[in-house]
Amino acid sequence: MLELAVERQRRLGALPLTAGTVALVLLGDVVRWMVVGPLPLLVGEWMPRGADLDAEAGLGALLAVVALVSAGGLRHRLGRHIAVAGLALAALLANLGPFFTSDVSPAVMLPFALVRHGRITFEGIALNPERLPVSADPLPYFIVRSGDRIASKYSPAIGLLATPVYLPAALGGFDARSPDVEHLGKLAAAVLTALGVMLLHAAATRLVGLRFAGAATAMYVLGTPVLAVIGQTLWQHTGAALGFSLALLGLTRSEDAPRKLGVIVGLGVGLAVACRPIDAVLAAGFVGAVSLARPRALGWMAAAASLPLLLLALYQWHIFGSPLATGYGAEAVYGWSAPLIEGIPGLLLSPGRGLLLHAPILVFSVAALVRAGRGSSPRWFLPLGLSVVLFVCVMGHWYMWWGGPSPGNRMLSDALPILGLALACGLRDAWPKRSLRAPIVAAVALSVMTQTSLTFFVHSPYSDRVVRLGSDAQPRPWSPETHPLVARFQLLFPPVGGQAP
Repeated sequence: MLELAVERQRRLGALPLTAGTVALVLLGDVVRWMVVGPLPLLVGEWMPRGADLDAEAGLGALLAVVALVSAGGLRHRLGRHIAVAGLALAALLANLGPFFTSDVSPAVMLPFALVRHGRITFEGIALNPERLPVSADPLPYFIVRSGDRIASKYSPAIGLLATPVYLPAALGGFDARSPDVEHLGKLAAAVLTALGVMLLHAAATRLVGLRFAGAATAMYVLGTPVLAVIGQTLWQHTGAALGFSLALLGLTRSEDAPRKLGVIVGLGVGLAVACRPIDAVLAAGFVGAVSLARPRALGWMAAAASLPLLLLALYQWHIFGSPLATGYGAEAVYGWSAPLIEGIPGLLLSPGRGLLLHAPILVFSVAALVRAGRGSSPRWFLPLGLSVVLFVCVMGHWYMWWGGPSPGNRMLSDALPILGLALACGLRDAWPKRSLRAPIVAAVALSVMTQTSLTFFVHSPYSDRVVRLGSDAQPRPWSPETHPLVARFQLLFPPVGGQAP
């Protein structure tokens, strides 16, 4: 018996060493790809070009978690959170490719402009003429001319957030003209999203404990647009979700001094609004939440939030001539034109973009926000819930409320951290009721199937139905066939006489 126990301990001891060594080799190879690449990676023999980066980075993250868990790292609180981040990163990279959209071109290229040329604008820089055609006339919609400068239509904050991930490539010899730069942007988005997931898991643990925090975090990653949208490329929403996740962690630390709590919440909220200024609507909910949780922290919150917002205002003043001007120009004024009776139900319930149809598990988030002050839901859920309602109304008024080509609901994804934390409380209160367990399981299954279908099984006919939704002039988000699962069923089982995809 003693010999068997010794042999077992020896095998268990070899697992973290082996897994950790392989993880370091794979992640080191990813860094090599960034510094001197793009070039074939160790797994390139089995993967298409570009996809080898996602595969190798994801596998490295997964093996690092295996090494951490087998070495007993889950006994430590920080180890648990690191494991969550690693698993989230592996899940986000598992589809082996980014979602291609021109919207993110400035953010994908900005780290190169910043590190190699010391600029946050693109005039006179031929980084990637195909991806960022600064010499085109007229310019593509995602970059704008302001005097002698050519800048992103959108806030540069997400590009700046991605810069630390880009550093090996930007400081090294990575060819920014390569089409594989898309995969570099995807890696940065996945890393930022995984950090946000880690912060949200830490916040949920403080409210509902490890068991329900773990379950809710898994559903948050796999069953909401976190998987299909936020973690796939450098949207503005990616940075906003990271900021709000940090702010939520600060709110759960009610035992901290007002200065510490206020600074954490303020930095998170300021970062989110700097990434996507319309998120000031959600930021108002955090002001109300801090007023209820720790009123003395409001001053510190305002001071901390002002830092990223001041930097954004200075950027806009320098580039566009006014602290309040953006690259949207007149669109920022005249774009609020959709009837609310069309936009609000469309964002929540339409087959093509309805958040509650694509992620029905979030119904339990809504229930937790409504129950603020009861059960597991803290009182400060009330202002957060009201801000989410107002945010839906505001985005429902945007002339392109469906968000253009997008893998699912993108326009409300900034609110996902609030809904994710509320989901943990909703599950904690609902699961003990046996009558609700079957609906919870059904909602989880539908949510995960929908989001994984949008993320992992996209091909041209499928993409045309569920991502593009027709032309901007004649979108069809209310067509039943634009729901991801309906479209998948129709393509897998075409009518008699039809052709399979």
